Parts: sequence; C-alpha cells; structure tokens
Amino acid sequence: MKNNDIMLEGIFCVINDKDKEKLKKIRNEFLESFNSTLDNDFETRSSLVKKYFGNVGCNAFVEKPFYCDYGANINVGDNLYIGHDCNILDVTKVFIGNNVYFGPNVSIYTAAHIDDSTNDKLEYGVSIGSDVWVGGNTVITPGVNIGSNVIIGSYSVVVSDIPSNSMVSGNPCKVLRELNENETRYLLEQVKLGNNI
Repeated sequence: MKNNDIMLEGIFCVINDKDKEKLKKIRNEFLESFNSTLDNDFETRSSLVKKYFGNVGCNAFVEKPFYCDYGANINVGDNLYIGHDCNILDVTKVFIGNNVYFGPNVSIYTAAHIDDSTNDKLEYGVSIGSDVWVGGNTVITPGVNIGSNVIIGSYSVVVSDIPSNSMVSGNPCKVLRELNENETRYLLEQVKLGNNI
C-alpha cells in the first residue's frame, strides 16, 4: 500500500485537520515499525521506506532513529543516504534527487505557520537536486530549492535557494565558492566507500 491517495498536491498548500489526522495515523504506523527495528535490520527499514514514502528510487538507505510528519510526501531518487536522527517535516512535498547524502541530525522543515489566527497553516515544499551532500546538523527551511552538485557545510541554516555547483555554509547559509562536478562526485564516492574525509 502506497498511501498516495491522501498526499497533498503542490509545492504550496493549506492543510486541513481531517487530512492531518489520516496522515498522522499512517505516520505513526511507519515510525513505530521503523524505529523499533534491530540495528542491523537494513532490509526491513528499506522495505518500510519503500512502502511509506511517496516515491523511492533504488538504494534508499535511512538510518534510525528517523522522524517525519507523514512520510507520504517524501519523494526520493536513487542512492539516498540519510544519517541518524534526521527529521523531515513533510506536511507538504519534499523532493530529493539522485545521489544525495545527509549527515546526522539534518532537519527539513516545510511548515511556515504564517497565520496562527486560523486552523489552517501555510506549508511550502522543499526540493533538493542530485549529487548533493548535506552536512550534519543542517536545517533546511520552508520553500527552499537546492540545486544539483552542491556541498552544504555542517551546522548550516538554509533560508534561501542555493544555486547548482556551489559549496555553501553558514547561518544564514551563503555561497563560499563555485564547484565543478568532479568535486562533489568525488566526495559522494568517498562517503559511499566509507572513507573519512
């Protein structure tokens, strides 16, 4: 079962309380099963990600513990790695491309909560391109678009769009320099091989 029938459409949306409750029930099933797996039970975690995420490519590996608002609004490409203690608040859609690696404690937020005077909350999606490394403890805020071939330094706070072919860092996150494609590919290959860099 893919649970896509109640996914919220669009990069910007207003979510109502009825859909919220349905999605939270599905989320609870997912997280209780996922975070209670044995440390070495990669196969079960991989199958749960395929079942509860919106769309999943090949080789999606998510460490536990993992946290999300719903799971069904997370859409990922091939070769994803998400480190320990990551939190994706996917009240609207989050798109992640191919060859994307998150260090530990990365957070993606889509809830803006601009108008607290009503029951409806404004939500803005996040998109991340391909060949991207996101350093540990980075926060990605609502509505941000991150290009491809990007390295984001640890402890960054991403509050605006990041162009492709960039090394960025800081709070707020700023472009440090332009990257060529080989730099990011080399970094991601070393991470895949388990090398300290």
